[in-house]
Amino acid sequence: MTTALIVSPDESLCTNLRHPVSSLTGWAVETAARPAEALTSIQDHSVGAVLVDFRQEDLETEIHELLECLEKGLRGRSPRVIGIADRGYPRSVWPILDRVVSGHINLPIDSESLIQQFASIHDAEKESPAAAVEERTLTANGLSFTTRTAAMFPFLSQLARVAARDVTLLFTGETGTGKSYLAQLVHELSERRTGPFFATACGALPPDLIESELFGHVRGAFTSAVRSSEGRFEAARGGTLLLDEIDVLGPKEQSRLLHVIETGKYEPVGSTDTKIADVRLIVASNVDLKMLADRHQFRADLYYRLNVLEFHLMPLRERQSDIIPLATRFIDETCQRHGIPVTHMDSEFMAIVKQYHWPGNIRELLNQMRRAVLLSKDGILTPDSLSLDLRNEGRNQSGNGNGNGNGNGHAKLTSRSPGWNLSRRLANSEREFLVETLKAHSNNRAATARALGISRTALYKKLHRFGLVEADEGIDVPPPANGQPKAGELAVREAS
Repeated sequence: MTTALIVSPDESLCTNLRHPVSSLTGWAVETAARPAEALTSIQDHSVGAVLVDFRQEDLETEIHELLECLEKGLRGRSPRVIGIADRGYPRSVWPILDRVVSGHINLPIDSESLIQQFASIHDAEKESPAAAVEERTLTANGLSFTTRTAAMFPFLSQLARVAARDVTLLFTGETGTGKSYLAQLVHELSERRTGPFFATACGALPPDLIESELFGHVRGAFTSAVRSSEGRFEAARGGTLLLDEIDVLGPKEQSRLLHVIETGKYEPVGSTDTKIADVRLIVASNVDLKMLADRHQFRADLYYRLNVLEFHLMPLRERQSDIIPLATRFIDETCQRHGIPVTHMDSEFMAIVKQYHWPGNIRELLNQMRRAVLLSKDGILTPDSLSLDLRNEGRNQSGNGNGNGNGNGHAKLTSRSPGWNLSRRLANSEREFLVETLKAHSNNRAATARALGISRTALYKKLHRFGLVEADEGIDVPPPANGQPKAGELAVREAS
């Protein structure tokens, strides 16, 4: 008979759990007063589930050691771990919690929740055993990029090999995936790390002055050029220059950029003097450049020149095992910065954060964790400290409010948790995200651009590309054929 082991010094809790676990599941029940005793019981019995009481703060160290042993596996198998807590999980176990604890029981005990937890254990036993969690890190001069997502391992390995080489790199990926941060990390890994690092968002530059801003100009080159000025290529001399949002460059700037990449030379606007571009160039885009090239909206020869060393950053929703470690890091940084003590994390808070689709990726996660810490009460992170949209979707994805899930802390993707299908993915496309963000900021483009972390020029180009605005300064979203606007769509106008 399979055994459920209750680990708690609280005799009353053990007594109250013993009967419902035995009667509702048919399992044998054993108890251990301390985590150290639990290890002996697990080795001596066929334990299929370990119910750990996280309320005992004086046993946090022992609990952490128990979880580490359970993660590695005992007797060739790892029992499922179910957490019991009232204030939430203590901070000391956050780093390992996501990898080991598969579900949660609220107090007072709810029979339906208890049955669901043990039913998930039977379901998990039919699945292939989870692979051991590995971690890869790329670090230099205080900057680090860490991932537990196996699909990212080749990415880091290849990037580490080319970081020291003085070659042009292309970073692609959705907004907020960390392209600028990774570019700075590459700079610190390169031979140019003693030189300057300049990050330039091309979308933030005035369209008629982009060429001057990048390559500089001489006095009299154009009407407002009352003095000569160096460009970004000159300012970054001896170091690294990141050109973000490269997709907003016009044909003329693309042509000049291709010339610089191929020859290493350029001329300031209005000058015939040739300068040497002594920089390591990194370019980034959150738009599919190949798609733009196929549509003749981006130079194909420039794209294929950049595509030689392209590194695509996966969206956060595809890096499930990285979400909680990143959230924990951002929580720690915010606590330290503002002097706010946070000691516990509610189980539902963790489930919501884990299951939200994060359209703004790491940048959005950072902002939400800052908000959660600033709005926390009594040192506990609860769902109430998260934004309403995040709470609603996170709860829908989880399928319930108790944070129940499968063996790695993920909510099981069943009929109770819709959303991870094609229609849902399409509904959460960049276009829909833009519409939602605009609506949240009363259609104010300036405020929307700031919230998205992009320039107004870049935002306008995205709106135009998705048919949310036309070339003139303000136009409604075209209604469908029946004359009724689609749900969620709105008029996009420039707000004064």
